[in-house]
Amino acid sequence: MGCEKEADNERPDAINRKNWAINLSQKPFSSAERSLLEKGPKFAPTPRTIPVKDIVSEVEAAIVRLPYDSKDAIRTTTASLLHRTRLPPHRNITKAELRALKSLKDDHERVIMKADKGNCFVVMDKMDYDTKMEALLGDRDTYRPVDKSPFAKIEKDLNNRLLDLKRQNKIDDLIYRKLRSSDGSPPAIRGSIKHHKPGFPLRPIVSSIGSALYNTSKFLSDILSPIQNLNGYSVLNSSQFAKEVANMEISDDEVMVSFDVVSLFTAIPVNKACEYIRDKLNNDNTLHLRTSLNTDDIISLLEFTLSNNYFVYNNCIYKQIHGCAMGSPVSPIVANLCMEVIEELAISTSSVPPKVWKRYVDDSFVIIKKDAVSSFHNTLNASDPKISFTIELENNGQIAFLDTLVSRRNGVVVIDVYRKPTHTDRYLDFSSHHDKKHKISTASTLLFRASSLPTSHEGKIRETNHVRAALEANGYPSSVISTILNKKPPSPTVPPPEELVSMFFKWADPSDTHKGFACLPYISGLTEPLTRLLRKNEIRVVNKPFKTLQQEFPSPKFRQPSHLQSNVVYKIPCKDCPWNYIGETGRCFQTRKKEHQRNLKNYAKGSNVANHAWQNNHSIDFDNACVIDKGNYRVRKTLESWHTVKTVDAENNSKPLPSNTPYCCN
Repeated sequence: MGCEKEADNERPDAINRKNWAINLSQKPFSSAERSLLEKGPKFAPTPRTIPVKDIVSEVEAAIVRLPYDSKDAIRTTTASLLHRTRLPPHRNITKAELRALKSLKDDHERVIMKADKGNCFVVMDKMDYDTKMEALLGDRDTYRPVDKSPFAKIEKDLNNRLLDLKRQNKIDDLIYRKLRSSDGSPPAIRGSIKHHKPGFPLRPIVSSIGSALYNTSKFLSDILSPIQNLNGYSVLNSSQFAKEVANMEISDDEVMVSFDVVSLFTAIPVNKACEYIRDKLNNDNTLHLRTSLNTDDIISLLEFTLSNNYFVYNNCIYKQIHGCAMGSPVSPIVANLCMEVIEELAISTSSVPPKVWKRYVDDSFVIIKKDAVSSFHNTLNASDPKISFTIELENNGQIAFLDTLVSRRNGVVVIDVYRKPTHTDRYLDFSSHHDKKHKISTASTLLFRASSLPTSHEGKIRETNHVRAALEANGYPSSVISTILNKKPPSPTVPPPEELVSMFFKWADPSDTHKGFACLPYISGLTEPLTRLLRKNEIRVVNKPFKTLQQEFPSPKFRQPSHLQSNVVYKIPCKDCPWNYIGETGRCFQTRKKEHQRNLKNYAKGSNVANHAWQNNHSIDFDNACVIDKGNYRVRKTLESWHTVKTVDAENNSKPLPSNTPYCCN
C-alpha cells in the first residue's frame, strides 16, 4: 500500500489499553476479570466441545433442495469430518480467565455489556442500571405506562390487514405467510451505557425481533430503501465523504459547521414523516417493480407499524409517545427520509444556502458563509417544533465529521482520520477463535483506510503507523501486517444507493441464486473443509464464531419465560412410562401445549400424544413439558429429529434423520 517502508521509520506511542474494559461498579475487577474483559466483546474463546447439533442442523437445512445422491455424499463427508476433527490443543483464555468468566456470568449484582460507543465492555451495578432505566422511562413526554397489554390486539389487527391485502391480490400467499404473526413476542427495551457522557446516561434501544410487527417492518424497509439517499446530500461512509470534499476550496469568509439533531428517533414527527414518504412514493416510477401495493396501502401499513410503539421493561408495558423506536428495521429509513425533507426545505428556502451540505443520518457537515450561519441554524430549527439541531463551529480550522478530521490548509479542505475520545483501538483480537479470513479482513480494512482516507502523504504515513501499532496491540503478527501492506489495494468504488440495496437483498436472500444457504459455527480445522464441500454443491456458506464474550453476557432486557417463547423445540413426557413426545413450533410453546391438551381431551386421531395416552391408558405429564431447544424455521425440523434420536423412547411427527447417516449417533 505504499506506506510500509516509511511507516517503519516512525512508530507512534504505545496503544492505551486503559479503556479496553470500563468498570463503573462498586466492586473492583480482579486481574483475571480485567484481562478477560479486555479481550473485547467480539472475542471468541476456543470452544470446549464441537457443536455437532448446530452443524448438522445447518447442513441439513442447506441441502434440502439437492438431489438424493448429493445429499447422501454431503452427509457422509460431514459425518467423517465431525468424527475425526479435534479441538485446538491450546486454549486462547487461561484457566484463571475461564474461572473469571463463570464468576462474572453468575454475578447478578452487575450488568456487563458492550459500550454505547467503542469496542469495549462496560460494567455497572445492576441497581444503578435499574435506577437509570426507571428515570429514563419516567419521562412522561416520551413514554407512557400502559395497564392492559395491547400485543394480542395489535397482532389480530395486523393479520386482518394482511388478509385484506391478500384477498385483493395485492400480496401473494408467500408474503402473507411471511408477514402474518402468531404469538409474537413483545418488543423489549434495554439501555446502552454512554460511559463517555457525564453521569453515564443510557441510550434506549428497543429489540423488536420476533415481535408481531417485526417482519412487516422489514418488508416496509425493503420497499422504502430505494427512495432514500437520492438527493445528493447524504453520504454512505467516510470514504465517500472524503472523496467528495477533499481538496475543495474554502475561502476566508466561509466556515465549517456541524449540525446534529438531538435524539432524532424519538423526535421524528410520525404523521409528517408519513406524508413526506407518501410524496416520495407518488414520484417513484419504480415502485411497481418492488411491490404490488399502492402508496395508500404502504402508508397505511407504515402508520400502523409506527403508531404501535409498545415495549416491555421489568414486566411493565410502555408506549413511546413520539417518534420511532430505535431497533425497528424501518425506523432508520423513516428517520433518513424525514431528514431529507428537512434539509431540502432548509436549503431551498435559505437566503444564503450552504456551499456544501453532507449528512450521515442525523449529523451534517456544512461549509457556509460566516454571516449566514445563525440564520440557517434558525431555518433548520423552524422545520418542526420537536426537532432541534445543535451547532458546532470549526475550532482552529478543524472540525470532526464521522471518523474524519476536516481541516483547512492554504484555502483547501484536507482530510485526516479522527478518533473520538471513546475510541479504544480494540479490534478483533488475533487469538480469537474466528476464521483467519475475518482477522485478515479486519486488518486489511484498517490499513486500506490508512492509505486512502487521509489527503496528505504525511497523514497517510501517520495513520499507517497508528494502525500498525494498534494491530500489534491486538495480537497481529508483524509478518501478517507487512504482507497486507505489500498487497495492491482494491480499487474503491461506491455503488449508487439503489444498487447497494439490490446487492444487500440479493445477499440476504441467497436462495434466489443458490441451491441452499448455511451459517456454520466456526471450528478450526472443521469449518474450512466443510465450507469447501458445500460450496462445490452451489450452497452459499458464511461462518460465525461459535460464541463471543458479548454472547456470554446477555443484555439486561426483558425476556419471555420459556413457556411463552416461540420458535422452539419442546418435550412432553408421560407420567407412567419413559415415553416422550418431541415437537417443534414457530408459535408460543404455551399455545401449542394447549392444543396438545385439547387433542388429548378430544382423542384426536392424528395426535401422537393422544394416541399414546388413550392406547396405553397413561397420563401425560403436561406440568413437566418444557422447551429443550430454539431455532428458526430453517433448522427446527432437524433439531426436532435430532432430539428425538437423543431422547430415550421418544416420538414425533417429523421425518427422521436418515438412518444411514453416521452423524445421527454422535
